[in-house]
Parts: sequence; C-alpha cells; structure tokens
Amino acid sequence: MLQPAALVERSKYRRNKKDPSIRIEGGLQQENETGAIDASERNPDYGFKCVHYSVSESAEKVEVVVVRKRVDATLQKLGIRTRDDTAVAPKDYERTELIIDAQSFEKKGDLFQYTFIVKIVNDEEWNPDMDFFIELFDPSQVGSEKDQLSGKDTKCKVTILDEDKPGTIGFAETEVRVARSGKEVELIVVRTDGSDGRIQCVIKTEMIAGTSGAKEFDHYLPIQSSLTFNHNDSETRHKITIMPAEDGDLGKGDNDDEGNLPEEEESEEEEQDLVFKVKLEEPSPEGVKVGSNNLCFVTIVGSDEHAKEQEHREKMLNFYLEQ
Repeated sequence: MLQPAALVERSKYRRNKKDPSIRIEGGLQQENETGAIDASERNPDYGFKCVHYSVSESAEKVEVVVVRKRVDATLQKLGIRTRDDTAVAPKDYERTELIIDAQSFEKKGDLFQYTFIVKIVNDEEWNPDMDFFIELFDPSQVGSEKDQLSGKDTKCKVTILDEDKPGTIGFAETEVRVARSGKEVELIVVRTDGSDGRIQCVIKTEMIAGTSGAKEFDHYLPIQSSLTFNHNDSETRHKITIMPAEDGDLGKGDNDDEGNLPEEEESEEEEQDLVFKVKLEEPSPEGVKVGSNNLCFVTIVGSDEHAKEQEHREKMLNFYLEQ
C-alpha cells in the first residue's frame, strides 16, 4: 500500500491552488473537506463530509461518510449512488446504490454520520489515475432531472491511484554489429523500473543517409511492428533479416554508381561497413515510457575477414583496458 507521502506525490497534479491541505488516514487520502465550501452553497439537510477522496488501488475499498445536518431533515429517505467517469464499474470499482432513512445515521461527536464502503478493483494492469463520482439523490424523484440533491456538498469525487509500475522500454544494447553472412540480427529489448501489466510499443527500422547507410531490401528487410510485454515480462527479442551479399554490392550503401572500379578500390568498397537504425516509439498505454536507449544502430560488417579483424581489435582493446 502506498505510504502517505507517496499518496501526496501521486495526486499533486490533481490539486489546484484553492484546495485546502490534505488529510490522510492510513492508505486513504482525503482532500477538500466541505469546510472549503461556502455555507450558502451547501445542502441544508445532507452532504458528504469530504467532497474528494483519493485511494490507492491496493486498499481495495474507500470509506465514504455522509452527514445529516438537522434532526428534522426534510427528506426522511436518502439515496446514494455511484456514477462512472474515467473509472468504470465493474471493471474499476463496484457500482453502489443505496436507499437509507434518517435513522441510519449515528451520532459521532457533534455530527450524525452514515458510513458506507465502495469496493475498488485491484488488478495487475497498469492504468492512469481514474475518477468516479458518488452523489446524493431523492428516491422519490428518481427518473426526473431534479432527483440529485442541490448543493455543492452532495456530490463527491473518488480518485483511484494506481500503484502498478508499467516500466520503461529500451534496447539492452544501442550498438550491434553483424556479419553480412549472419542472415539475421537479434535485438534485445528490455523493460525496467516495473513490470506490471501488458504494455506495447512500436519497433521499426530507419535508413541513414549517406554512402555508409544500409539500404532497405538490398541490405536488410525493413520492419514496423508492435512489440508486446505481458505482465511480469522484462525482456523480449526481435529479429531483423540481413540480406545475403551479392558479388560486388557489399559497400554500395546509397551510392548507386555501379561503374567499374579499380580492383583495389572495389576491395576497399566491399569492406565498408553499412549502418541502419532501429527505433522504439509510441509506447502504450498512457504512462508507459521509452527510455533514452530507444535507438539501436546496427552495423553490417563489410566482409567476414573485416568482421574478424574488427573483433580482434575489440578484444585487444578490451585486453589493454583491463590491464
């Protein structure tokens, strides 16, 4: 369950400068008590003790208090009902509708109070913070446009704070090398900072301009598809096909000049590395992020001999760095 300080942080953006200070009881955050509403704008007989509740999803319930202000209240029967907003019953909370009489209120201190519970659905899916409303109504006027009681304290908002962490998506490595004879390159995409719920993003290839840019269909097969992490998944892999080399085409990149080259220049051209990039974007649902490691540059090494030479250089470099 969220600690009080965390609850405050999670709901700061929902508060405006006119809201009073926040009072917290256990896992329940209660905001904007009716003291902030002018007496002339309240209902004379009934009202909510608090007009904005925030509750962590893991609390699995919210306790709401209705106050009877006068012993001789005009209405002897009172209706209480929930209404969907961004939170929808029964997916996010349990729909509630009650009819109570004036005798249902218990005296607590100077107030006559009626306390009831609305159940909150605690699931593994991540959602943005969501709201629903609870309102007081006149049971004898159900069906008419005037069945809701007048006054700003006869309707309260409940905000469900989702504690699940959907995570941040990014590449495990932002630079990958593959030999032209490798047939395919496998990229590892990781999910960090949480693994709750099912999340998605788009993975796609993009060409890089210039003579060192690998060309779609000539050097690799382009992709643009959806990448999915199921609940608790922290890693997924995606393969990209590398096209087989044709005689003399290895180093062409975006240079389409197929004129005859001297043998020495052609050899150098064939050993040229070609590069394309793979990008992660459009994370969903709302709240999922892609990290700064959302780009991966794939280098197609010009020849097997060149690949071996590069590998040897890297091994030697690592050896000297470790000394």
